[in-house]
Amino acid sequence: MTEASAHPDVVEVSPVQRRGMNMGILQACMGAVGYIAFTNGMILLYLNALGVSSQRIVLYLTLPSVLQASLLLPMAYLGDRRGKRGIALLGCCLELVSYVLLMSAGWLANVPREILLLMGILTYGVGTTAYSSTWFALISPIVPEPMRGRFFGRLRMSWQTFSLIFAGVSAAFLDAQSPLWMFQLVLACIVVCSFIRLFFYASIPELEPSAPQASSFFSILLSIIRIERFMSFSAYGFLLYLFTGGVTTLMALVEKKVLDYGDNTIIWLGILNLVGGIVGFYIGGLMVDRWGTKPVFLISHFGFCAMMLLFLARGFVPGTTLFVVAAVNFGFGYVLSCSTIAMTTEMMALMPPANKSVSSSFNMSMVRGGVALSGVLVTCTLDLNILCPQWTLAGCTLSSYDAILLGFAIMVLVMVVTLGLVPSVVGKAQWYPRMPA
Repeated sequence: MTEASAHPDVVEVSPVQRRGMNMGILQACMGAVGYIAFTNGMILLYLNALGVSSQRIVLYLTLPSVLQASLLLPMAYLGDRRGKRGIALLGCCLELVSYVLLMSAGWLANVPREILLLMGILTYGVGTTAYSSTWFALISPIVPEPMRGRFFGRLRMSWQTFSLIFAGVSAAFLDAQSPLWMFQLVLACIVVCSFIRLFFYASIPELEPSAPQASSFFSILLSIIRIERFMSFSAYGFLLYLFTGGVTTLMALVEKKVLDYGDNTIIWLGILNLVGGIVGFYIGGLMVDRWGTKPVFLISHFGFCAMMLLFLARGFVPGTTLFVVAAVNFGFGYVLSCSTIAMTTEMMALMPPANKSVSSSFNMSMVRGGVALSGVLVTCTLDLNILCPQWTLAGCTLSSYDAILLGFAIMVLVMVVTLGLVPSVVGKAQWYPRMPA
Protein backbone atom coordinates (compact mmCIF):
# COMPACT_ATOMS: atom_id res chain seq x y z
CA MET A 1 0.00 0.00 0.00
CA THR A 2 1.41 3.37 -1.04
CA GLU A 3 1.48 6.43 1.16
CA ALA A 4 -1.08 8.09 -1.07
CA SER A 5 -3.51 5.18 -0.78
CA ALA A 6 -3.06 5.00 3.00
CA HIS A 7 -3.74 8.71 3.35
CA PRO A 8 -6.37 9.95 0.83
CA ASP A 9 -5.40 13.59 1.42
CA VAL A 10 -1.85 12.91 0.24
CA VAL A 11 -1.46 13.51 -3.50
CA GLU A 12 1.27 11.78 -5.44
CA VAL A 13 3.35 14.35 -7.30
CA SER A 14 6.19 13.36 -9.60
CA PRO A 15 9.51 15.27 -9.51
CA VAL A 16 8.71 16.69 -12.96
CA GLN A 17 5.35 17.99 -11.77
CA ARG A 18 6.82 19.46 -8.59
CA ARG A 19 9.55 21.23 -10.54
CA GLY A 20 6.98 22.52 -13.02
CA MET A 21 4.81 23.97 -10.23
CA ASN A 22 7.78 25.61 -8.51
CA MET A 23 9.01 27.12 -11.77
CA GLY A 24 5.48 28.32 -12.53
CA ILE A 25 5.30 30.20 -9.24
CA LEU A 26 8.77 31.73 -9.65
CA GLN A 27 8.09 32.93 -13.19
CA ALA A 28 4.75 34.41 -12.06
CA CYS A 29 6.55 36.41 -9.36
CA MET A 30 9.08 37.75 -11.85
CA GLY A 31 6.40 38.60 -14.41
CA ALA A 32 4.00 40.18 -11.92
CA VAL A 33 6.13 43.30 -11.36
CA GLY A 34 5.56 44.43 -14.95
CA TYR A 35 1.84 43.74 -14.78
CA ILE A 36 1.55 45.64 -11.49
CA ALA A 37 3.39 48.63 -13.02
CA PHE A 38 0.55 48.92 -15.55
CA THR A 39 -2.21 48.55 -12.95
CA ASN A 40 -0.98 50.42 -9.85
CA GLY A 41 -0.39 53.76 -11.61
CA MET A 42 3.38 53.60 -12.16
CA ILE A 43 3.18 53.56 -15.97
CA LEU A 44 0.43 56.21 -15.83
CA LEU A 45 2.71 58.47 -13.78
CA TYR A 46 5.60 57.81 -16.16
CA LEU A 47 3.47 58.79 -19.16
CA ASN A 48 2.33 61.91 -17.33
CA ALA A 49 5.95 62.82 -16.53
CA LEU A 50 6.73 62.46 -20.24
CA GLY A 51 4.04 65.05 -21.04
CA VAL A 52 1.42 62.73 -22.52
CA SER A 53 -2.12 64.18 -22.31
CA SER A 54 -4.83 62.58 -20.16
CA GLN A 55 -6.80 61.41 -23.19
CA ARG A 56 -3.80 59.68 -24.73
CA ILE A 57 -2.77 58.17 -21.39
CA VAL A 58 -6.19 56.49 -21.10
CA LEU A 59 -5.99 55.37 -24.74
CA TYR A 60 -2.45 54.00 -24.43
CA LEU A 61 -3.28 52.08 -21.24
CA THR A 62 -6.33 50.63 -23.02
CA LEU A 63 -4.35 49.26 -25.97
CA PRO A 64 -3.14 46.06 -24.21
CA SER A 65 -6.77 45.14 -23.51
CA VAL A 66 -7.68 45.83 -27.15
CA LEU A 67 -4.92 43.47 -28.30
CA GLN A 68 -5.92 40.82 -25.77
CA ALA A 69 -9.53 40.94 -26.92
CA SER A 70 -8.41 40.62 -30.55
CA LEU A 71 -5.57 38.08 -30.32
CA LEU A 72 -6.31 35.73 -27.40
CA LEU A 73 -8.37 33.29 -29.47
CA PRO A 74 -6.02 32.89 -32.45
CA MET A 75 -3.00 32.63 -30.15
CA ALA A 76 -4.70 29.95 -28.03
CA TYR A 77 -5.48 28.01 -31.20
CA LEU A 78 -1.90 28.45 -32.41
CA GLY A 79 -0.58 27.28 -29.04
CA ASP A 80 -2.61 24.07 -29.25
CA ARG A 81 -1.15 23.42 -32.70
CA ARG A 82 2.44 24.64 -32.40
CA GLY A 83 3.28 24.32 -28.72
CA LYS A 84 1.97 26.09 -25.64
CA ARG A 85 5.32 26.76 -24.01
CA GLY A 86 6.85 28.15 -27.20
CA ILE A 87 4.02 30.67 -27.68
CA ALA A 88 4.22 31.74 -24.03
CA LEU A 89 8.02 32.10 -24.14
CA LEU A 90 7.65 34.33 -27.18
CA GLY A 91 5.19 36.40 -25.17
CA CYS A 92 7.64 36.68 -22.25
CA CYS A 93 10.36 37.87 -24.65
CA LEU A 94 8.03 40.49 -26.13
CA GLU A 95 7.16 41.76 -22.66
CA LEU A 96 10.88 42.12 -21.91
CA VAL A 97 11.37 44.09 -25.13
CA SER A 98 8.38 46.31 -24.30
CA TYR A 99 9.89 47.42 -20.98
CA VAL A 100 13.17 48.25 -22.73
CA LEU A 101 11.28 50.36 -25.27
CA LEU A 102 9.33 52.18 -22.56
CA MET A 103 12.49 52.87 -20.59
CA SER A 104 14.31 54.13 -23.71
CA ALA A 105 11.49 56.57 -24.57
CA GLY A 106 12.59 58.84 -21.74
CA TRP A 107 15.82 59.70 -23.56
CA LEU A 108 14.16 60.89 -26.79
CA ALA A 109 12.51 64.12 -27.95
CA ASN A 110 8.72 64.59 -27.98
CA VAL A 111 7.57 63.00 -31.26
CA PRO A 112 10.02 60.04 -31.38
CA ARG A 113 9.31 59.58 -27.66
CA GLU A 114 5.58 58.99 -28.18
CA ILE A 115 6.26 56.70 -31.13
CA LEU A 116 8.56 54.58 -28.96
CA LEU A 117 6.03 54.64 -26.11
CA LEU A 118 3.32 53.44 -28.46
CA MET A 119 5.59 50.69 -29.81
CA GLY A 120 6.42 49.60 -26.27
CA ILE A 121 2.79 49.44 -25.14
CA LEU A 122 1.72 47.57 -28.29
CA THR A 123 4.59 45.10 -27.83
CA TYR A 124 3.54 44.60 -24.22
CA GLY A 125 -0.04 43.95 -25.31
CA VAL A 126 0.98 41.28 -27.83
CA GLY A 127 3.41 39.71 -25.35
CA THR A 128 0.98 39.44 -22.44
CA THR A 129 -1.68 38.07 -24.79
CA ALA A 130 0.63 35.32 -26.04
CA TYR A 131 1.55 34.43 -22.47
CA SER A 132 -2.04 34.42 -21.17
CA SER A 133 -3.47 32.41 -24.07
CA THR A 134 -1.65 29.17 -23.17
CA TRP A 135 -0.88 29.47 -19.44
CA PHE A 136 -3.87 27.53 -18.09
CA ALA A 137 -3.55 24.82 -20.73
CA LEU A 138 0.19 24.42 -20.00
CA ILE A 139 -0.10 24.25 -16.20
CA SER A 140 -3.28 22.12 -16.08
CA PRO A 141 -1.63 18.66 -16.55
CA ILE A 142 1.26 19.64 -14.25
CA VAL A 143 -0.95 20.30 -11.21
CA PRO A 144 -2.86 17.24 -9.94
CA GLU A 145 -6.56 18.02 -9.77
CA PRO A 146 -6.93 17.36 -5.98
CA MET A 147 -4.35 20.04 -5.19
CA ARG A 148 -5.23 22.73 -7.74
CA GLY A 149 -6.89 24.93 -5.14
CA ARG A 150 -3.81 24.81 -2.92
CA PHE A 151 -1.45 25.42 -5.83
CA PHE A 152 -3.30 28.41 -7.24
CA GLY A 153 -3.72 29.80 -3.74
CA ARG A 154 0.04 29.54 -3.22
CA LEU A 155 0.66 30.99 -6.69
CA ARG A 156 -1.62 33.95 -6.06
CA MET A 157 -0.20 34.74 -2.63
CA SER A 158 3.38 34.42 -3.93
CA TRP A 159 3.17 36.82 -6.87
CA GLN A 160 1.00 39.30 -5.00
CA THR A 161 3.36 39.35 -2.00
CA PHE A 162 6.35 39.80 -4.30
CA SER A 163 4.50 42.58 -6.13
CA LEU A 164 3.64 44.30 -2.85
CA ILE A 165 7.30 44.32 -1.82
CA PHE A 166 8.40 45.61 -5.22
CA ALA A 167 5.70 48.31 -5.29
CA GLY A 168 6.53 49.34 -1.72
CA VAL A 169 10.22 49.74 -2.54
CA SER A 170 9.29 51.70 -5.68
CA ALA A 171 6.99 54.01 -3.70
CA ALA A 172 9.74 54.63 -1.13
CA PHE A 173 12.17 55.40 -3.94
CA LEU A 174 9.88 57.82 -5.79
CA ASP A 175 9.06 61.27 -4.39
CA ALA A 176 6.26 63.80 -4.88
CA GLN A 177 7.41 64.90 -8.36
CA SER A 178 9.77 62.19 -9.52
CA PRO A 179 12.27 62.91 -12.32
CA LEU A 180 12.28 60.65 -15.37
CA TRP A 181 15.40 58.76 -14.34
CA MET A 182 13.63 57.42 -11.24
CA PHE A 183 10.88 55.86 -13.37
CA GLN A 184 13.52 54.54 -15.76
CA LEU A 185 15.36 52.90 -12.88
CA VAL A 186 12.17 51.13 -11.80
CA LEU A 187 11.65 49.99 -15.40
CA ALA A 188 15.25 48.74 -15.49
CA CYS A 189 14.49 46.57 -12.44
CA ILE A 190 11.43 45.22 -14.25
CA VAL A 191 13.64 44.40 -17.25
CA VAL A 192 15.98 42.40 -15.00
CA CYS A 193 13.06 40.50 -13.44
CA SER A 194 11.63 39.78 -16.91
CA PHE A 195 14.99 38.41 -18.07
CA ILE A 196 15.21 36.07 -15.06
CA ARG A 197 11.63 35.01 -15.74
CA LEU A 198 12.61 33.55 -19.12
CA PHE A 199 14.81 30.90 -17.47
CA PHE A 200 12.10 29.93 -14.99
CA TYR A 201 9.43 29.64 -17.68
CA ALA A 202 11.70 27.63 -19.99
CA SER A 203 12.04 25.07 -17.18
CA ILE A 204 8.29 24.35 -17.08
CA PRO A 205 7.65 21.01 -18.86
CA GLU A 206 4.97 20.69 -21.50
CA LEU A 207 3.38 17.40 -20.44
CA GLU A 208 0.64 17.43 -23.07
CA PRO A 209 2.33 17.64 -26.47
CA SER A 210 0.57 19.78 -29.01
CA ALA A 211 -1.05 18.19 -32.02
CA PRO A 212 -2.67 19.51 -35.20
CA GLN A 213 -6.33 20.30 -34.63
CA ALA A 214 -8.83 18.24 -36.59
CA SER A 215 -11.18 21.20 -36.77
CA SER A 216 -10.46 24.63 -38.14
CA PHE A 217 -10.28 27.71 -35.93
CA PHE A 218 -13.58 29.09 -37.17
CA SER A 219 -15.46 25.81 -36.73
CA ILE A 220 -14.21 25.60 -33.11
CA LEU A 221 -15.20 29.23 -32.52
CA LEU A 222 -18.64 28.62 -34.01
CA SER A 223 -19.18 25.61 -31.75
CA ILE A 224 -18.37 27.76 -28.68
CA ILE A 225 -20.70 30.56 -29.79
CA ARG A 226 -23.54 28.03 -30.05
CA ILE A 227 -23.26 27.17 -26.34
CA GLU A 228 -26.04 29.41 -25.06
CA ARG A 229 -25.24 29.44 -21.34
CA PHE A 230 -21.54 30.03 -21.91
CA MET A 231 -22.24 32.81 -24.40
CA SER A 232 -24.74 34.60 -22.14
CA PHE A 233 -22.27 34.50 -19.26
CA SER A 234 -19.46 35.85 -21.47
CA ALA A 235 -21.78 38.67 -22.57
CA TYR A 236 -22.42 39.49 -18.91
CA GLY A 237 -18.65 39.66 -18.27
CA PHE A 238 -18.25 42.04 -21.21
CA LEU A 239 -20.95 44.39 -19.89
CA LEU A 240 -19.67 44.34 -16.31
CA TYR A 241 -16.11 45.25 -17.29
CA LEU A 242 -17.34 47.84 -19.79
CA PHE A 243 -18.40 49.98 -16.81
CA THR A 244 -15.67 49.00 -14.35
CA GLY A 245 -12.57 48.48 -16.50
CA GLY A 246 -11.61 52.16 -16.67
CA VAL A 247 -12.33 53.05 -13.03
CA THR A 248 -8.81 52.63 -11.58
CA THR A 249 -7.32 54.76 -14.38
CA LEU A 250 -9.90 57.51 -13.80
CA MET A 251 -9.24 57.48 -10.06
CA ALA A 252 -5.49 57.73 -10.64
CA LEU A 253 -6.02 60.70 -13.00
CA VAL A 254 -8.12 62.45 -10.35
CA GLU A 255 -5.45 61.77 -7.75
CA LYS A 256 -2.71 63.21 -9.96
CA LYS A 257 -4.38 66.02 -11.89
CA VAL A 258 -7.20 67.15 -9.57
CA LEU A 259 -6.03 66.33 -6.03
CA ASP A 260 -2.38 66.97 -6.98
CA TYR A 261 -1.03 64.02 -5.01
CA GLY A 262 2.66 63.18 -5.30
CA ASP A 263 3.88 60.22 -7.35
CA ASN A 264 4.85 58.27 -4.22
CA THR A 265 1.39 58.82 -2.68
CA ILE A 266 -0.34 57.50 -5.80
CA ILE A 267 1.87 54.40 -5.81
CA TRP A 268 0.98 53.78 -2.14
CA LEU A 269 -2.70 54.10 -3.02
CA GLY A 270 -2.12 51.50 -5.75
CA ILE A 271 -0.55 49.24 -3.12
CA LEU A 272 -3.70 49.60 -1.01
CA ASN A 273 -5.69 48.48 -4.06
CA LEU A 274 -3.48 45.40 -4.30
CA VAL A 275 -3.86 44.64 -0.58
CA GLY A 276 -7.62 44.93 -0.97
CA GLY A 277 -7.35 42.49 -3.85
CA ILE A 278 -5.55 39.92 -1.70
CA VAL A 279 -8.22 40.16 1.01
CA GLY A 280 -10.94 40.02 -1.64
CA PHE A 281 -9.56 36.83 -3.16
CA TYR A 282 -9.70 35.10 0.22
CA ILE A 283 -13.12 36.40 1.34
CA GLY A 284 -14.58 36.06 -2.16
CA GLY A 285 -13.56 32.42 -2.30
CA LEU A 286 -15.26 31.74 1.03
CA MET A 287 -18.43 33.51 -0.12
CA VAL A 288 -18.58 31.55 -3.39
CA ASP A 289 -18.06 28.27 -1.54
CA ARG A 290 -20.82 29.15 0.92
CA TRP A 291 -23.42 30.92 -1.22
CA GLY A 292 -22.56 30.26 -4.88
CA THR A 293 -21.72 32.82 -7.55
CA LYS A 294 -24.92 34.81 -8.11
CA PRO A 295 -25.08 36.34 -4.58
CA VAL A 296 -21.41 37.32 -4.91
CA PHE A 297 -22.12 38.98 -8.26
CA LEU A 298 -25.04 40.86 -6.67
CA ILE A 299 -22.88 42.03 -3.76
CA SER A 300 -20.13 43.04 -6.21
CA HIS A 301 -22.53 45.22 -8.22
CA PHE A 302 -23.53 47.20 -5.14
CA GLY A 303 -19.90 47.23 -3.99
CA PHE A 304 -18.62 48.71 -7.27
CA CYS A 305 -21.35 51.36 -7.18
CA ALA A 306 -20.67 52.20 -3.52
CA MET A 307 -16.92 52.61 -4.07
CA MET A 308 -17.40 54.97 -7.03
CA LEU A 309 -19.97 57.08 -5.18
CA LEU A 310 -17.75 57.22 -2.09
CA PHE A 311 -14.89 58.45 -4.28
CA LEU A 312 -17.16 61.28 -5.48
CA ALA A 313 -17.97 62.10 -1.84
CA ARG A 314 -14.29 62.45 -0.89
CA GLY A 315 -14.55 66.20 -0.18
CA PHE A 316 -17.78 66.27 1.81
CA VAL A 317 -15.94 66.16 5.15
CA PRO A 318 -12.96 68.56 5.18
CA GLY A 319 -9.63 67.02 6.10
CA THR A 320 -10.65 63.44 5.29
CA THR A 321 -10.06 63.40 1.52
CA LEU A 322 -6.91 61.26 1.56
CA PHE A 323 -8.46 58.82 4.03
CA VAL A 324 -11.55 58.41 1.84
CA VAL A 325 -9.48 57.98 -1.35
CA ALA A 326 -7.31 55.37 0.41
CA ALA A 327 -10.41 53.50 1.62
CA VAL A 328 -11.88 53.51 -1.90
CA ASN A 329 -8.65 52.14 -3.41
CA PHE A 330 -8.64 49.31 -0.87
CA GLY A 331 -12.38 48.71 -1.26
CA PHE A 332 -12.36 48.69 -5.05
CA GLY A 333 -9.53 46.15 -5.12
CA TYR A 334 -11.48 44.02 -2.65
CA VAL A 335 -14.73 44.11 -4.66
CA LEU A 336 -12.91 43.48 -7.95
CA SER A 337 -11.22 40.37 -6.56
CA CYS A 338 -14.50 39.01 -5.17
CA SER A 339 -16.06 39.51 -8.59
CA THR A 340 -13.07 37.86 -10.28
CA ILE A 341 -13.36 34.77 -8.08
CA ALA A 342 -17.04 34.44 -8.98
CA MET A 343 -16.32 35.04 -12.69
CA THR A 344 -13.60 32.39 -12.82
CA THR A 345 -15.65 29.84 -10.86
CA GLU A 346 -18.62 30.31 -13.18
CA MET A 347 -16.41 30.13 -16.28
CA MET A 348 -14.72 26.89 -15.18
CA ALA A 349 -18.12 25.31 -14.48
CA LEU A 350 -19.65 26.38 -17.82
CA MET A 351 -16.61 25.74 -20.01
CA PRO A 352 -17.23 22.95 -22.56
CA PRO A 353 -15.10 19.79 -22.14
CA ALA A 354 -13.59 20.13 -25.62
CA ASN A 355 -11.31 22.97 -26.78
CA LYS A 356 -10.80 24.35 -23.27
CA SER A 357 -7.94 26.65 -24.30
CA VAL A 358 -10.00 28.36 -26.98
CA SER A 359 -13.19 28.51 -24.88
CA SER A 360 -11.42 29.99 -21.83
CA SER A 361 -9.65 32.45 -24.13
CA PHE A 362 -13.01 33.36 -25.66
CA ASN A 363 -14.36 34.29 -22.24
CA MET A 364 -11.16 36.20 -21.41
CA SER A 365 -11.32 38.06 -24.72
CA MET A 366 -14.90 39.15 -23.97
CA VAL A 367 -13.80 40.48 -20.58
CA ARG A 368 -10.75 42.23 -22.04
CA GLY A 369 -12.98 43.61 -24.80
CA GLY A 370 -15.15 45.21 -22.12
CA VAL A 371 -12.06 46.74 -20.47
CA ALA A 372 -10.81 47.99 -23.85
CA LEU A 373 -14.12 49.55 -24.81
CA SER A 374 -14.32 51.15 -21.38
CA GLY A 375 -11.01 52.92 -22.03
CA VAL A 376 -12.12 53.97 -25.51
CA LEU A 377 -15.36 55.33 -24.05
CA VAL A 378 -13.42 57.41 -21.50
CA THR A 379 -10.99 58.69 -24.16
CA CYS A 380 -13.74 59.72 -26.59
CA THR A 381 -15.75 61.43 -23.85
CA LEU A 382 -12.74 63.46 -22.75
CA ASP A 383 -11.77 64.30 -26.36
CA LEU A 384 -15.25 65.60 -27.19
CA ASN A 385 -15.09 68.10 -24.28
CA ILE A 386 -18.80 67.57 -23.59
CA LEU A 387 -18.30 67.52 -19.81
CA CYS A 388 -17.66 70.52 -17.59
CA PRO A 389 -14.06 70.61 -16.32
CA GLN A 390 -15.48 71.58 -12.93
CA TRP A 391 -18.91 71.03 -11.42
CA THR A 392 -20.34 70.89 -7.92
CA LEU A 393 -22.27 68.25 -6.03
CA ALA A 394 -23.61 69.15 -2.58
CA GLY A 395 -21.04 71.93 -2.38
CA CYS A 396 -18.10 69.68 -3.36
CA THR A 397 -16.14 70.61 -6.49
CA LEU A 398 -15.65 67.69 -8.90
CA SER A 399 -14.03 67.18 -12.31
CA SER A 400 -14.90 65.73 -15.72
CA TYR A 401 -13.25 62.45 -14.62
CA ASP A 402 -15.71 62.32 -11.72
CA ALA A 403 -18.63 62.83 -14.11
CA ILE A 404 -17.61 59.71 -16.03
CA LEU A 405 -17.26 57.79 -12.74
CA LEU A 406 -20.80 58.84 -11.81
CA GLY A 407 -22.05 57.53 -15.15
CA PHE A 408 -20.23 54.23 -14.60
CA ALA A 409 -21.71 53.91 -11.09
CA ILE A 410 -25.25 54.39 -12.41
CA MET A 411 -24.73 51.84 -15.20
CA VAL A 412 -23.29 49.23 -12.83
CA LEU A 413 -26.35 49.65 -10.61
CA VAL A 414 -28.71 49.38 -13.58
CA MET A 415 -26.80 46.28 -14.72
CA VAL A 416 -28.12 44.32 -11.74
CA VAL A 417 -30.98 43.27 -14.06
CA THR A 418 -28.43 41.53 -16.34
CA LEU A 419 -27.69 38.97 -13.63
CA GLY A 420 -30.32 36.92 -15.40
CA LEU A 421 -27.60 36.17 -17.96
CA VAL A 422 -25.61 34.30 -15.28
CA PRO A 423 -26.65 30.62 -15.05
CA SER A 424 -25.41 30.65 -11.41
CA VAL A 425 -23.61 27.36 -11.40
CA VAL A 426 -22.70 26.63 -7.77
CA GLY A 427 -19.19 25.29 -7.40
CA LYS A 428 -16.00 25.55 -5.43
CA ALA A 429 -14.10 28.78 -5.84
CA GLN A 430 -11.26 28.59 -8.34
CA TRP A 431 -8.16 30.30 -6.95
CA TYR A 432 -6.87 31.67 -10.22
CA PRO A 433 -4.78 34.86 -10.27
CA ARG A 434 -6.24 38.19 -11.34
CA MET A 435 -3.19 38.97 -13.43
CA PRO A 436 -3.12 37.87 -17.09
CA ALA A 437 -1.48 34.60 -16.15
